[in-house]
Amino acid sequence: MRKDLKKKKVLIIRNEKKLIKLLFSFFPDIYIHDIQIYYNTSPKELKAIILFLTFEERGIAIGKNGNYIKAVNKIFQNNIILQNNKISIKIKCDLLYLYEDRKILL
Repeated sequence: MRKDLKKKKVLIIRNEKKLIKLLFSFFPDIYIHDIQIYYNTSPKELKAIILFLTFEERGIAIGKNGNYIKAVNKIFQNNIILQNNKISIKIKCDLLYLYEDRKILL
């Protein structure tokens, strides 16, 4: 079995009661600055934007050719139960820009 999993990334995720903690557990090796959650037009669909401070961290979260974030999105598609309803969550990784027009925003 170890030979079969040698080239695969295996991540064990705990069952979390809070969505934020669950999202953090999918990205354990990188620093997540913030997570923003929005309702889309459909009440059964949420959008989660995970914000990183560097391109490197964002790249790790997305994975080679976007494979990791695609796998995470597939897991969150119609598999989350929130208030007794199944919902779909679309996850996007983005950068948090701390400056605009050479003025630092705090």
